[in-house]
Amino acid sequence: MKRYVLAIFALFVLLGFEAACIEVTDWTVDDFYFTSEESIDGNGSFATYYNVQTRGPHTDNRLPNQYSHVKLKELKHGSGTINNEKLTTAEEVNLTIDMEGYNITKIYGSVWMAEDNAMIYSPEIISIGAGYYASNPIIYRSPLTEKTSIKNYATGTSMKHETLYANAIEKDMEVQVKDKYYDDTSSHRYDIGRTLMDLTEDVTDGTTYLGVLQGNTADSNTGAWKDPLIDIENVYDGSYHIDSNMTLYWPVERIAFTSDWLSCCFGGYQDMNAKDKKWIESVFFDASEGEAF
Repeated sequence: MKRYVLAIFALFVLLGFEAACIEVTDWTVDDFYFTSEESIDGNGSFATYYNVQTRGPHTDNRLPNQYSHVKLKELKHGSGTINNEKLTTAEEVNLTIDMEGYNITKIYGSVWMAEDNAMIYSPEIISIGAGYYASNPIIYRSPLTEKTSIKNYATGTSMKHETLYANAIEKDMEVQVKDKYYDDTSSHRYDIGRTLMDLTEDVTDGTTYLGVLQGNTADSNTGAWKDPLIDIENVYDGSYHIDSNMTLYWPVERIAFTSDWLSCCFGGYQDMNAKDKKWIESVFFDASEGEAF
């Protein structure tokens, strides 16, 4: 039932009311939604690991042969006390519709996390069972470490935050990475990527790394480290307060030119000779932009 509702909604929204008269010859919908909410308050030894990602099936035109792929990765470990509240959501929608040769593709992937975390380091002595380790308890001495990274592979963007071997950490963080792709038979196509890391943090006796890397997407044969558009690396040692808000928004839109006014009988603008094309462009178009006045 959900698939039918999505298909009918897409037809009305994307093509208007008249779309109800067009025969839908083929369509597919593939989607999922994940949410995780947790609250942790206690003391001892702890370690957590998160790896959440979404991957759409289309080939993104900003970086050839690369899927729409967004990813969030987080880990933390230490010993002492921890008070943590976290909400994580991930969503992926892949919609394709074929209506009498008119094709629509819509791909959307997003991962979002908001976290409030406070940790204080201390050695923890833990007795296990009633045997040897009851009289010889295990002592954990693990300074606080946490790492968060987000990546948008389609736009070649990554952001990271790491705090290592600290005695105390108090942090509020929101991160989001998403990518959206839309294509209707190549006449209108756009990609929108957004990568966000908003951080407020107090650290006692630790080392923090904050970084942003935006790859050179003009050259798909090289990695992001060759002539990147953005390369930022900040390192802080000691005790400090950090307020940081990093957002990268990457919209790409392409509208294909169609010559409906001349294409009914003779093949259109592309079949004209070079001299006639030059005259048409000089009268109706800005040749440098390729758009009508």
